[in-house]
Amino acid sequence: MHTPARQFSSIRPQSMSQSNLMLLEGALMKNSIRIDGVGSPLRWFDPTSLTDAERAQLRRLIDWKYSGADGCYWVKRKAPHKIGRVICGRRVLSVVPDMSTQDFTTLFLYSLGADVTRFVDRKSSSIALSTEDKEFDYSHLLAALMATACEGILATYVAKSYERRTERLTTLRGRVDWLRSAGAPKHLGLSCEYHEITTQSLLNQVVLQGLGAALSLAAPPSITRRLSKLEFVWQSLGTRRHVTIQDINSCERSLNRLTEGYRTALALCRMLIFGVSPGDFFRGGRGELQTLEFDLSGIFERFAREVMKARLYSSPLYVRFQSEDGFQILDDSGALYQKARPDFSIEFQDHTLAVLDAKFKPRYVTLEGQASFTSKNRLSPSDVYQMLFYVDRARARGAVQGYVICPLLDNTARRPTKVESTIVWRRGESDEIVIQVVDVNIPETLHALRTRSDLPRDGLAVLCDELLASCVSSGRLLSPSPLRASS
Repeated sequence: MHTPARQFSSIRPQSMSQSNLMLLEGALMKNSIRIDGVGSPLRWFDPTSLTDAERAQLRRLIDWKYSGADGCYWVKRKAPHKIGRVICGRRVLSVVPDMSTQDFTTLFLYSLGADVTRFVDRKSSSIALSTEDKEFDYSHLLAALMATACEGILATYVAKSYERRTERLTTLRGRVDWLRSAGAPKHLGLSCEYHEITTQSLLNQVVLQGLGAALSLAAPPSITRRLSKLEFVWQSLGTRRHVTIQDINSCERSLNRLTEGYRTALALCRMLIFGVSPGDFFRGGRGELQTLEFDLSGIFERFAREVMKARLYSSPLYVRFQSEDGFQILDDSGALYQKARPDFSIEFQDHTLAVLDAKFKPRYVTLEGQASFTSKNRLSPSDVYQMLFYVDRARARGAVQGYVICPLLDNTARRPTKVESTIVWRRGESDEIVIQVVDVNIPETLHALRTRSDLPRDGLAVLCDELLASCVSSGRLLSPSPLRASS
């Protein structure tokens, strides 16, 4: 996910108040235009009037080509995995994925490790997170998710920490500093050092800053009221301070069993504070642009990891996320040249059973608009070479197979057969490396997560069963342990 380095500042210029800022962004939202993979003609769009920097920023999410038949530019999504919103002048281009708002919300939240059942079917929210929702307003979506995440924190556990204090008291408290107390008048008391529990923690300070950023998104009144109440509560918990990326990283590393509820809020704060920066309103000049970018490749990678963990929860197998190769790739001097790190691997005790790489490339598992398997559905040479390298390096820790995990977005489309989805690289007569493409049924998996039902029987489920069966056949397990495919 793209996070610009420029941070949202809580200090507003004299020329634009908070209310004027919200009115301006509200006016922009009325001019929101939906951009998908097919595209649409935009008669007002003229890329020749933009600077090189502005065109480069636009091309992160969209692409355009002049259409003589329409007499204007045809604008479409640049890549299936690059979505978000971008402001061009006084219009907002919402670049949407090939899924509903509800499915994207569930996918995004589950990739963060959140309990998605707390975020769906909220009648207090004016955002219809349903398959019938035609609007795909990322700003309002983030504001609603931030409000729900903070309400969940208040309902479970508010972070507290111990703060060291030193003061002179007439009664004993904590540890007495006799050196400082010696020679002081008796009526001043003794210098005592003690720890006092307080909510003035870095976690609450980051959330407070995130709530302030969410309030600047001009969300609907019902969401704005929720955010305002939450900001008032958090102002009593912590003081406002300047927040950096390092602060959010430190907070995420410090999470424990009690403060796990802050994880979703911290991820949203990272986006709200550093990804939704209203600096365009203060920068001046023409052709102001503002980009909020979601990289579905990274989101799907984390989503696949969470689904794998859920599927293998009741088995002796476990998922290792981005385990680095101990040998790495070195230059001639022995220094690190490049890291070799697959997305995740499945292991049993000290043995690596499989190396997996998540690719947000639906064309690998879907035959859309065609009757047979074509070169379009084959793994690209770079993906094949990457998997061959990962598997060959991991074979030092066991007999390893390689799997490429891809999202299945359309249940009705024809899928490649197992033969068409399997690649065998032979080195000699007996040595070979097998790479298989497996699918994750996104619509059915997301529905199961929202309803707390069993996960679907897709390619990922078959993969888990095959790995467990291989452990049994090799004698590592005495008897198969049936997997409970629960969300």
